[in-house]
Amino acid sequence: MIEIYKKYHFGDMTAIYLHDKNTKLLGLTLLPTALEDKFCIKGRWNVESLVQVKAVGDPYPDGFSHGHTMRNSRTTRNLFFKEQLVEEKDN
Repeated sequence: MIEIYKKYHFGDMTAIYLHDKNTKLLGLTLLPTALEDKFCIKGRWNVESLVQVKAVGDPYPDGFSHGHTMRNSRTTRNLFFKEQLVEEKDN
């Protein structure tokens, strides 16, 4: 089950954090604030980890070849979302 975890507005852009409760991953979607009302959580979403790590000794991800991505390594697949802390400071 995927849900909107948090939304933040930065000028004319909106950052939407998506939480996949099944995989325990937290993803990020950025979109213009003017299009926020068109954003729909229903449908086919595949939340990918915000953090991508490839540690020495990890096998290469499926489909890896020279010049292509090494995302979703074994180390990355073992990461999960625990909590988010927000600190606000006066300028």
